[in-house]
Amino acid sequence: MNLRFLPLVLALTTVAPLAVHAQRMPNPQEMPAPDFQKIPPIKMGTTISGTITAKDLAYVTKKFGQVKCSQFQVTLQESNPSNVIVQVPGEPQKSKFPDSYAPVTVQATGNHLGLGCNYSLTVPDKAKGKQGYLVVLKGVENKQGDLLVTSPQGWQNPMPVPTSGSVGRNFVVGVSEFDIK
Repeated sequence: MNLRFLPLVLALTTVAPLAVHAQRMPNPQEMPAPDFQKIPPIKMGTTISGTITAKDLAYVTKKFGQVKCSQFQVTLQESNPSNVIVQVPGEPQKSKFPDSYAPVTVQATGNHLGLGCNYSLTVPDKAKGKQGYLVVLKGVENKQGDLLVTSPQGWQNPMPVPTSGSVGRNFVVGVSEFDIK
């Protein structure tokens, strides 16, 4: 074989198989329009979210140490948590007034109260548009009998439960001191 034809043979053996596998790209104007009726709509849930922070972090830390976010739970319920609760042994607590929707509870996330604890609660359909109490349940008490007290920051209970979108509700934590003797 003559060496002059070697580049031609080499080109045919490497480029020719690639050309066989190539496909023609369709022209976008030739493609059919997408059928938007077949695409399901995206449903966004209604949420209540916010942050739990300390009113006086140094004082809370002095009394309780570093409070973990895992010690807080946020609950949305229809009945006032200050009302008398009926407790039957072996059954969950019930309000003295029947609720039209079941309470929803979520765990606060984050590291500790000094960095702020976050929560995001999905509102059930039966609760939308009604009145509700958004409360923070906590499992924190010190040896002196002091309690952490959590209260709404810039809003009050009961609140109108949102029907759509996302609503922000923040809480502030303080200390309630009791003198145990």
